[in-house]
Amino acid sequence: MNLRYAAFRLVARFRWPLALAVAVLVFAFGPAMIGVQPNNSLRVWFLSDDPAVISYDRFSSIFGNDEVVVVMFHDPGGIYTVDNVSLIKELSDQLETLPEIRRVVSLSSGVHIRGEEDELKVEKLLARPPTGPEDVAALRARVHENPIFRNHIIAQDETSTFLLAYPQATDDIDVKRPALLAAIRRAADAVFGRFKKEYHLAGMGVVYNTLNEASMRDTEIFTGALFAVMVPVLWMTLRRPGRLLTALSVMAASIAIGVGGYVLAGNQLNMISSMLTPLILNYCVMDTLYIMEEYDQSLLRAAAEKPGGVELVTRGDLIVETMAHVIVPCFMTSFTTAAGFASMFTANMAILRNFGLWASIGILAAWALTMCLCPIGLSFTNPIPTPRTGRYQISVDGFLRFAQRLVFGRPGRVLAVCGAIAAVGIWGISRLKVDTYSIQLLKAHNPCRVDSDFVEQHFGWYQPLEIMLEAPEGDPAGMKDPARLRALDRLQARLEQEPDIGKTLALPQVVKRLNQVLAGAYEIPPSAEHVSQALILFESSRFNDVRDFANESYSIARLTVRIPMVSAQGMKRLLDKVMTAAHELLPPDVKITPAGYIPLYVKMMEYIAWNQISSFGSAFLVIFGSILVLFRSWRLTLVSIVPNVFPLFITMGVMGWVGIPLDVATVMIAPISIGMAVDDTIHLLFKYREEYRRSAGDTRAAVAETMKSKGAAVFNTATLLFLGYIVLCFADVKSVIYFGLLTAVTMVVGMVAEVFLTPALLLVWKPKV
Repeated sequence: MNLRYAAFRLVARFRWPLALAVAVLVFAFGPAMIGVQPNNSLRVWFLSDDPAVISYDRFSSIFGNDEVVVVMFHDPGGIYTVDNVSLIKELSDQLETLPEIRRVVSLSSGVHIRGEEDELKVEKLLARPPTGPEDVAALRARVHENPIFRNHIIAQDETSTFLLAYPQATDDIDVKRPALLAAIRRAADAVFGRFKKEYHLAGMGVVYNTLNEASMRDTEIFTGALFAVMVPVLWMTLRRPGRLLTALSVMAASIAIGVGGYVLAGNQLNMISSMLTPLILNYCVMDTLYIMEEYDQSLLRAAAEKPGGVELVTRGDLIVETMAHVIVPCFMTSFTTAAGFASMFTANMAILRNFGLWASIGILAAWALTMCLCPIGLSFTNPIPTPRTGRYQISVDGFLRFAQRLVFGRPGRVLAVCGAIAAVGIWGISRLKVDTYSIQLLKAHNPCRVDSDFVEQHFGWYQPLEIMLEAPEGDPAGMKDPARLRALDRLQARLEQEPDIGKTLALPQVVKRLNQVLAGAYEIPPSAEHVSQALILFESSRFNDVRDFANESYSIARLTVRIPMVSAQGMKRLLDKVMTAAHELLPPDVKITPAGYIPLYVKMMEYIAWNQISSFGSAFLVIFGSILVLFRSWRLTLVSIVPNVFPLFITMGVMGWVGIPLDVATVMIAPISIGMAVDDTIHLLFKYREEYRRSAGDTRAAVAETMKSKGAAVFNTATLLFLGYIVLCFADVKSVIYFGLLTAVTMVVGMVAEVFLTPALLLVWKPKV
């Protein structure tokens, strides 16, 4: 205790240099948050040595980025008019000039293969803008000659067409994507806007970019909203301008240093890291309110001893005494939670490791800043306790008296009711689904979702599922072997008969078109020599697109299957269907590997389920192991466990009952719930141990005094954080909405558990400390 007193006397002595040092840190770290770029791509979820990422990188190195930006043009009167084709030609040419675009496939830039005087001619579908209906009719005839174009760039009813822009495969595509999409939009607006024609933009990159923009906007707006809501509630709780300013200073400094440090370390914001701000706020508010509550009690005791008032010297001693008294429980709340988050570094997902690390750093930084700034702030405030005569304070006191009468009168019934509620929550958890659906994180009226739905309704599915097919190493024919091509052709035919699978694209379509031009039959040639000869002729043209279907040696081929924009579970089901058919129809010597974006998406879902279990388990062991070491009492540790898993059961039970899945938006709910709930418990148990010893082992007296002195702080922190988090329900991105809603539920349930369940457990079990 003497060391604690000495430390806070130093804080009081050097308060101005300390305040200046904090201000310097704020101005050094805070500006980093301005203009930070969000990144919600799949890559941020995975470790660099993850097999799924290695497979994805291998595919990208061979075939390029599988991300595609879809510009869809729809005309109910039909696409094949001079004006429409001219617009498509103009936009296609403009997109091809963008350096970030690798290739554009459209009605003008698609590859047309024809024969002329025993020669193979490979050219663009439309070399120049149409000058009349005869040019449009010629274009339509060329498109009809090659079946690969049907449902690929032109819809079956010919009222819609795709312009497919394939970005360059670069490591910084997530950084360049916003500028690329902006350039595509500008070009499309300029071309179609002249004639007031509508177009629709779709693709997973468009979804990522929209999520990035919306999450960034939500983060900026609702961080301000959190402060705006907390200020009046803090005022109702603290009722002193100096104390309110102290609390706000602690909050602002902690956010600036904690989140600013995260950004300065080279990190970007994402759906998970955006939770850092409200998480750090939680610990600032909680510790600050407990400090103010303890200081009020010290002032009341001092005023009772000195009716004439608290002198300046006495006030300084009271601040030191208050801080020395609360530093251990405040440190333990921060340390146990920080250790719980740090245990997430064992997760097999990069985004969770990173969040666990920075959540731990941010929480401990918030504790240090609270311990430094609160005594400084209190030294400038009048030594008058916060009055408890306002309507809010009277309501709080009335609620706490009701809870105390209920708990002391029927503790067994309180436990039984809580047990029944927990059982309902556990039943709800059994209904919880693990799934992720990126585009549905956006609200239904979001333009990105509207465009995607329109594209699927009027054209068809556009999301590419990639499969990589490898011939045996050293086989000279490779995937050019006619038997393998015919098997792949049969696989494509089988897949396109499935009601939930759209167009497929692969090497057999190119080979069959070449044979149609050279030999008059749309089929695979009879021998490997015929296939090789046709492909050699095709490769000699600068317009050939064979590298989109196979590597240079033809040892590896690519199968692209268009599927609907569905959730990760839906994608897994379709991937399994494609893989099953591939293993049935392709020769056994062909290696079949899922590739591209979708396998990563499916793998992420599998990781989410496992990491929810492992992160909760790690946090549980670390947090309650620390409590056992701290209190050296099995009974007291068991008492701490029950009211902390209770909010988790209810929160995740609510998810199961109302149909909120466990996904990228909610994966952190379990560790955050238990991390938040345990803090009030530690404060209550510290006070209970102190009062138990003071009352010579009188459990009822210890519990009564504990709830009398700490109950208001429990209620106030829960109310404050509930109102702060519930504001997030007005966000645009469902990940933010879910986090706000579920955290708000956790705050309320956690408060109920501490006010009713914890004292009931203490009264029934009577742990000796």
